[in-house]
Amino acid sequence: MGLSWGLAFRLSQNYLDRLGISDQGFMGLFWGIFLSSWIGSKVFFLIYSSGGEFVQHSQSLSFWLGGGFVFYGGFIFGILYLIFYCLILKKFNLKNSYILIAPLSFGHALGRLGCFLAGCCFGVKSDLPWAVHLHDHLRHPVQLYEALILVLLGIVIARNTLNKKWSPQKIFIFYVASYSILRFLLEFLRGDIIRGIHFMGLSTSQIISLIIFILGIIFMMPWKNRHGL
Repeated sequence: MGLSWGLAFRLSQNYLDRLGISDQGFMGLFWGIFLSSWIGSKVFFLIYSSGGEFVQHSQSLSFWLGGGFVFYGGFIFGILYLIFYCLILKKFNLKNSYILIAPLSFGHALGRLGCFLAGCCFGVKSDLPWAVHLHDHLRHPVQLYEALILVLLGIVIARNTLNKKWSPQKIFIFYVASYSILRFLLEFLRGDIIRGIHFMGLSTSQIISLIIFILGIIFMMPWKNRHGL
């Protein structure tokens, strides 16, 4: 977790410098996103993954400071803080927040390597040559699948960010659409039931992925009409 956040922090600073964007307010933005997303990921875990241990986890300091995260909870809480910090407090220009997207992808990829090493978020049973032995069975290394695709996604976004080929809106929509599709599909290869299975056999993350993808399309439509894309 420390390495992933540290990588994202340094990359964000580098992008601000290379693009000539003022870093005024950046520290407050970054650390606020860090804290809010940490809390959000924990809250979502309590709601969707704690089961009968909700009270025990919620009252445990080791839970709040240790493992047990849901990415989408952190993402949603982080976005809410971003909006509050940029639009309400006006401490940072919202349109410049697109520089955080590529660092988010790279940091997330590093975090998934941590999942792989810890043995969490594991895949379903598999007899493929690259299957890994986890929890008494050979399984899809779904954590590595996600990490690899996130790195590729980060490279595409970083190149178009630094070359200024894509607008901030296009970068954000591309990330949201791409990751929601990626996460929806990879969830079919997940073997851990702690993530929660709900409506029509879909996991919590798949339901959230569908909602985020649909919202991204809705927000893209008027922007697409204005810019002729």
